[in-house]
Amino acid sequence: MAGPTRSHNVGRRSLLTLWRKDVAKFIDDGRFVQYKLYDVHDGGESMNALSPGEREFVDRMGLCMEKFGASRTMGRVYGWLMICDPPDQSMTEMASTLEVSKTSISTVVRLLHDAGMVERYPAPNREHHYQITSGGWSQVLRVQMASARGAIEAAEFGLSILATERIAQQERLAEFRDLFQFQEQETEEFIRRWEQYRKKKRTGCL
Repeated sequence: MAGPTRSHNVGRRSLLTLWRKDVAKFIDDGRFVQYKLYDVHDGGESMNALSPGEREFVDRMGLCMEKFGASRTMGRVYGWLMICDPPDQSMTEMASTLEVSKTSISTVVRLLHDAGMVERYPAPNREHHYQITSGGWSQVLRVQMASARGAIEAAEFGLSILATERIAQQERLAEFRDLFQFQEQETEEFIRRWEQYRKKKRTGCL
């Protein structure tokens, strides 16, 4: 006769009492499943639950960022950090609220932090908290400028190794280099003008 199932061995109340987390992770037939837990005392859902409007907003941000070439999860995380209250969140809180594995949250938060779009600081419980970086999109553009510099250097190296008679190849590389040089120059000017505009709008001068 088959032995008792896990559900027979561990009751719902004892399982909840054991973990006492917003999200518990189980492996079920090789598939990752998230179970949102309920408080054993009042039966209520996690305090971090999204309202219908908030959920639609973070989902829209996910689709928006996906179109820019980022992951949908990154967009949802960034969207939530734009509207959450309090404005800072731990990775555990984000995973619970967005119903995403903490591993996925850690990956996208690291990318957002490296891009300068979110900032990290310690919290009393020793788990880092994250919030939106003011002016973070300017930093994103500066990161893109750094990538442009790499493209310029690659093109210049390519030009240095081409024989003088390879005119067509030189023209292609020169156009490639000139495009990124133009982008580099114009992006810096764009950031300068954007920051001026942002300052004037915030101070009511527009």
